[in-house]
Amino acid sequence: MRLRDVPVSIPVPRVYCSFVHKNRAYILMERIQGQPLAKVWKALSDADRESIFTQLRGMIMELRALQPPPGTGVESSGAGSLRDSRIARSRSRFGPFRTIQDFLFFL
Repeated sequence: MRLRDVPVSIPVPRVYCSFVHKNRAYILMERIQGQPLAKVWKALSDADRESIFTQLRGMIMELRALQPPPGTGVESSGAGSLRDSRIARSRSRFGPFRTIQDFLFFL
């Protein structure tokens, strides 16, 4: 949520607010101009697709190079436990974790 404050070349939308309504989390953010990639993907040439992959690779490398501030933990936006159906051995909720290393150890 604070990526806009970090000097990166990646276009990051401004977050106006986040909230929970009826047990669902929402983020209200600025719209970034352009077409959704899923909408235009089939019409792109192989060269255009390769260019997109190259750009995405650079963005991911840039994000991975960022160092979190000391004391950064892993928690939900409400500072509580997490839920992720992609983590097979997870219970319905897990965490929060005091440090990133604690979260990685859990995984």
